[in-house]
Amino acid sequence: MKTHRREYYAIITHLDAQIGRVLQKLEENGQRDNTYIVFTADHGLSVGHHGLIGKQNMYDHSIRVPFAIAGS
Repeated sequence: MKTHRREYYAIITHLDAQIGRVLQKLEENGQRDNTYIVFTADHGLSVGHHGLIGKQNMYDHSIRVPFAIAGS
């Protein structure tokens, strides 16, 4: 389970770094204020909650879909 959690959080950390790169380029090119950022994904992994791994259950931690919009 520890390995699965490390992998899951490593993926999140990598994604965060890549989003940072995109935002930095938008800032450098003067386009950040003219851009909407939309982030969404499929539902989350259990990563050990309730003794489960994967997306095969209907617990709250697995069915919530992340969705965020930033822009002006």
